[in-house]
Amino acid sequence: MSSAVEYFANNRPKPKYHIGDRVEGYFKKAPWVGTVGCDNMLNQTEGPLVGVHLDLPLKIDDVVYRYIRVKYKDVKRRT
Repeated sequence: MSSAVEYFANNRPKPKYHIGDRVEGYFKKAPWVGTVGCDNMLNQTEGPLVGVHLDLPLKIDDVVYRYIRVKYKDVKRRT
């Protein structure tokens, strides 16, 4: 029987972003810029997600977002 470390190394995707990486993208059709807080996969249904602390809050439909979780396809590294 393998250890938990071996299981997660074999069955979870490797992170593409690290804490502190600057990223940008779109969330519900609104542009944003922020800093990566985490890059992980909580469950198989959602897949890997990137947690982003936004530089400026987004207000969409009377909801204010300061932290968002987005998929890899919605994020790109800022240069």
